[in-house]
Amino acid sequence: MLTVVGGRLEEGEFLDEGAARELAEEVGIRLAPDRLRFCQLPHFHAADGERVIGAVFTVREWEGTPYNREPQTHSELVWVDPAAPPPDCHPFTHQVLTHFATGQLYANVIAPQLPGGETG
Repeated sequence: MLTVVGGRLEEGEFLDEGAARELAEEVGIRLAPDRLRFCQLPHFHAADGERVIGAVFTVREWEGTPYNREPQTHSELVWVDPAAPPPDCHPFTHQVLTHFATGQLYANVIAPQLPGGETG
């Protein structure tokens, strides 16, 4: 199922620092956190039932070539049109992409858990 790059903050990280780290860990690109642009604030329930406020960023320029650094977790890396998410998109990811395409900055996102307990 298609999901977006993401994760949780490590101790002491700011949102943009965590996003830059996750991009490096998951798709192998490097960028200064100030290159990220805030685009959305989704509010959702995590796998453990905890309410979570996430932060979604975009980036247009980076160093390195994106590739799947987590083949044990993800089958491939793909680029999609956010205005037309593919059918195999996780419901959470589908909503995030749709909200991005329409310019919606805040959303209550309701999505089922992925196999293994993760929320997309």
